[in-house]
This record gives sequence, C-alpha cells and structure tokens, in this order.
Amino acid sequence: MRHRRAGALLLASVLLASCGHRVSAVGPLVEGEGSFGMCMRAGDHTSFVLGLDALQNRGTTPVTVDRVRLDNAVNLALTDARLGPIHRPRPVGLMGMTQADPASFDGQQRSVWNASTSAVGAVIRSSRYDDQNLLVVVRLTDTARSGRTGIVVDYHDDARGYEWHDHGTYEVLVDTRCSH
Repeated sequence: MRHRRAGALLLASVLLASCGHRVSAVGPLVEGEGSFGMCMRAGDHTSFVLGLDALQNRGTTPVTVDRVRLDNAVNLALTDARLGPIHRPRPVGLMGMTQADPASFDGQQRSVWNASTSAVGAVIRSSRYDDQNLLVVVRLTDTARSGRTGIVVDYHDDARGYEWHDHGTYEVLVDTRCSH
C-alpha cells in the first residue's frame, strides 16, 4: 500500500510538472551591472524606452522569456518589450531612458536598438558576461502628465517558471521636476 501511494504521488508530480511551469520565487535570471531606476523629464513626448535593466542568466541552462509586464503602473501602458545585447558583437552598454523615436537615438542607443529583438520568446543563454539590455517601450495614458512603473519578466527554463522583478522604479514626468 505504501508503494502504491508513493507511486501515485510521483505520477501526480510528473503530471503537474508536464502541464505547465510552476512559478518559483528565485530563478537564475539576475540583474547584471548597471540596473537601476531613474526619473526623466518627458517634455512634449508621450512614448519612451526604459532601457536601464541588464538581465543576466546565472543558471546552468538557457531560459526563455514568456512575458514582460508592468508592475503597479500609474498612467503608463506597455507597447513593446525587446532584448538588446550589451557586450556583443562589441561592448555597447545600456540604452538608458529616452524618447521612443529612433530618429532621436544617439549612436550607442541606435546600436542597441538595431541589434534588439522581441523579448517574448527570446532565449537568454547561461553566461557570466553576456548580459541582455531589457528595452521596455511605454506610453503615457490619455492626458497624463506623469507616470511610474516597475517591470516584471516572466520566464522559464526546462523545469520551472520564474518571475524577475526590477528593483528600481521608473518615473516619467512632463513639465515638472524629478523628485530625486
């Protein structure tokens, strides 16, 4: 009887694991160098690239991004999420915060943006040095004059699902001064 019960529990565990990825609190994706939040004066613009997060996979297997979402967003809506290389083919650094207008990008921003691909479905290899710049494009909603948000990345490896939370808060302010 004891062996049947153990076998049933093992079968139930295998079935649960094969039905989808569990979300675990701690995963292999960590903030690489340079991740932080900051405030930006928006001026007349309404769409922005939030590109201050470096993601690094310190696990032993590749991870796949399932979704990028805003966390506790106020007056901001997500319009796009991309990953751009930071160190390949040569070091280019983080894109930073800027208006979402490729014509206004400086040389470094243009390099990161042009090398970026959609974040959803992207695979981040296990590496100590191959950080990916998370580029989140947001727009101010309606006639809002300011907005703020955190960022969450849902991702998985072969066995489990995870959430990565940005530790900073992005603020976009129009015609006002930054509070910090």
